[in-house]
Amino acid sequence: MKNWVIAGVVVTGLFAVLFLSDRPAQTPSGLSIIRTSSQYVEANNKAAALALGIFQKAETGAVITDEDKAKLREAVKYFEAMQIYEPRHIASYFGAGKCLMLIGEKEKAGEKFAQAILNRGTDPDRDAPSVQMTLIESMGLLSEVTLDLAAEELGNANSAEQANDAKGATDAKKRAGIYYEQSLKYATAAVQAAPTGYRYLVDRANVYQAMGRKAEAKADIAKALALAPNDPKVQMAAKLIGR
Repeated sequence: MKNWVIAGVVVTGLFAVLFLSDRPAQTPSGLSIIRTSSQYVEANNKAAALALGIFQKAETGAVITDEDKAKLREAVKYFEAMQIYEPRHIASYFGAGKCLMLIGEKEKAGEKFAQAILNRGTDPDRDAPSVQMTLIESMGLLSEVTLDLAAEELGNANSAEQANDAKGATDAKKRAGIYYEQSLKYATAAVQAAPTGYRYLVDRANVYQAMGRKAEAKADIAKALALAPNDPKVQMAAKLIGR
């Protein structure tokens, strides 16, 4: 009788394995695992359909709505599914990072941009101009994200000081200093990679200004104005920093 019970359990187990094997494996976000290049292209198209219009909207300075953020979160799922299938590509990390940045999840966005930069030597298409541009843009956006994180840490330091938490204030200021150095590092890398990229000059000028290095900030703004005198972002930075 015992042998029959064991046999029944084994058969039941095999049935369960066969049944489950017909189900598509899933990513942590719940999407089906990408198994073919055509599925990869399909995921990229879905992510683009969700996110590109919102990216363009953000460029105009328009408000990103809750509906937009829901679409961006969905796009992140597709980008991350792509990363599981092909972890070497820069573009999927950049896309996810930009979505997360617009959602307001800055630390996660920074991690994605940092991975895109790390992939500069592994992306099979790394020499393609479009991939090189995406790499440089990842540097610029990572600079912006880390500058925002530095500002948040300074806010934390002020709150700690008001609460008479000297250690908390000191630790927050140290973290802010680290973020400032990282922001400057990536902004400078973007400027060096694209010397005529006036937006990267603005990014670095903003970092210099936040760090109290006003002369260097003004020098970068002067270069940006010479390259793009009518660009709204350049004009705004010029007003804030001074020429």
